[in-house]
Amino acid sequence: MKSSEIDIYDEIEFRSWVKKINLALDDQNYCNIIEDHNREMDNRKNISKNRYLENLPFEVRWSMEREINPYQNERKTVVMSINTSEKTRAKAYKFMNAFINNISKIGGRVYVDKTEDNDNTMFTLLESRYKCNLYEKQVKLRNRIKTENREMSPLYESEYNGDLYFEVFAEDKNDKWESLQTIDINNSHVVESELADLFWKLRDDAISKKIIIDQEIAKQQELREKQIRQCEEDKIREERTRLEKEELVKKQKMQEKIKTHMDKWEYTNRVLMYINELRSVSGVSDNERTLLLNYCDYVEKIYSKSEVYKEILEFSQELET
Repeated sequence: MKSSEIDIYDEIEFRSWVKKINLALDDQNYCNIIEDHNREMDNRKNISKNRYLENLPFEVRWSMEREINPYQNERKTVVMSINTSEKTRAKAYKFMNAFINNISKIGGRVYVDKTEDNDNTMFTLLESRYKCNLYEKQVKLRNRIKTENREMSPLYESEYNGDLYFEVFAEDKNDKWESLQTIDINNSHVVESELADLFWKLRDDAISKKIIIDQEIAKQQELREKQIRQCEEDKIREERTRLEKEELVKKQKMQEKIKTHMDKWEYTNRVLMYINELRSVSGVSDNERTLLLNYCDYVEKIYSKSEVYKEILEFSQELET
């Protein structure tokens, strides 16, 4: 928390700060978003003033546009929701500027949501979202007591009556807006106390919502950690299964090699028995015996047990590694 901010959780510090709120002593330098609103209101006034040019003949419109700013059919810039007459705009700005300065002292931030189509004033406090609207009350001309100065305006039209109101809305869990408080800015004797009441309501509302937000964050964090643990356990299980499968495949290959050694050993023994029987054959001539012995030597050389020994030894060395 910045040193310039009030600790919103410290009730004693907050109470002391609220008691000292003084709109008359507040900074008179307007915030940037208020300056943006002022420029946009002047721009809209010029657009409205020159709108009648659209209905004039082209020649006349072209002649007049050289002397006055032409009407430009451009999209209005979205600015703060401050709807007042020019007469009360300065008073409205003074109050809004004080609100922005004070809400920032307790960690709030006021902004305009440019994604919206209509003017709006949003602010956040402890991660909760709020919106506010500063407006001047309008009355039907037919309801005015004095009508001598209405300058032939239709009775169904409305006009500003000079009464300023500041309304704050809180966002509920269903993303809907509910009114938190409306301040009558005209009553200078109680406006500061009402503003203090508003800050108390904002504090209580924001803290209660922050508790829920923190609980939800903790719940989501716990869920993420559980998912991470589950993912790690799944990876360990998959790795174990993979290793077991590899071990099984390796074992099967070893068994196949052993089976091959056994088959070669048995076959070699059978060949050697066959050779021994040939060598002991009787009733053959010396020339035939010589041929048989040469054959036996050749076969014995091909099917020597030393070759089988060599394969078994090489296999045994693989087992050691």
